[in-house]
Amino acid sequence: MADFISLLYPRVCINCNKGLTKNEEHLCLSCELSLPKSQHLTNKAELLKKFAFQPKVTDAYVFLDYIKDGIVQKLIHKLKYDGKQELGVWMGIRFGNEIASIINQSIDLILPIPLHVKRQRIRGYNQSDRIAEGMQEVLASNLANDVVIRQKETATQTRKRKLSRWENMRSVFKVIDPEAVKKKNILIVDDVITTGATLGVFCDELAKHDPESLTIAAVAAGK
Repeated sequence: MADFISLLYPRVCINCNKGLTKNEEHLCLSCELSLPKSQHLTNKAELLKKFAFQPKVTDAYVFLDYIKDGIVQKLIHKLKYDGKQELGVWMGIRFGNEIASIINQSIDLILPIPLHVKRQRIRGYNQSDRIAEGMQEVLASNLANDVVIRQKETATQTRKRKLSRWENMRSVFKVIDPEAVKKKNILIVDDVITTGATLGVFCDELAKHDPESLTIAAVAAGK
């Protein structure tokens, strides 16, 4: 049956449209090897400057460079807007494998950045949940998507200036299970970092409830 379906709907690489072999997923081997890995995997000083205001943030990682019209933009678009949930898990597993041996402390809890309930209902899922699921497979930490809620729906951040983005994010998140956060080493998972406004206010909300440390992990960021 699977072979028959593959004849009707052949599996092709998201980037180059070449047919995929049995052992390839989403990208052909050549395109997967060409993924632009971020310098922030090993050189985190510049990235951490975005969160210098929040002392609970002790570590931060980005997997890939987000370049306009590039392979990573295609992957993120497929994940967020084309219903490719399994692509998030796939990326999360690869991201988890990259940081498993270099992360500075054990992780007690993985928290994906939540979507507002209205947006999640429209999309059908939260892309950060799927990425976090993949990372959990590798890091073997607890994953929770019911500890923090997004209580305010915000307009898209894409075309906003930096200050406007921060103002747009005020009071967006609320921790509804403070005990789950207290004294925990927490890994925060997001898809893309731009200015860091979303992650910044998320970290501030978590910090109110005395976590031990906060580590940021985003699949992509602008180069």
